[in-house]
Amino acid sequence: MECTEYTLQNSLGLQAKVSCTFTTLANKFKSNITVKKLNPDTHEVDAKDIIEILSLRIRKGDTIQITADGIDAEKSIKELYSYLKNNCL
Repeated sequence: MECTEYTLQNSLGLQAKVSCTFTTLANKFKSNITVKKLNPDTHEVDAKDIIEILSLRIRKGDTIQITADGIDAEKSIKELYSYLKNNCL
């Protein structure tokens, strides 16, 4: 199991276009991948489901946790983190 955290710096948060590409990227992997906004009121959602990602309402300054479990977990975490880092400025 692999895990990383990312704090959004983008003033628009995790908007629909970025979320859509994020879920498309997540779907490339065989691992089970989840995302959780790190606050007490949220739950983990499937990173491969755009509706679930959007339901988290991730805003600027929110920290999310990405967890992957499976044969390509390490690669998936690295690529998803890199995508967010390069597209959520």
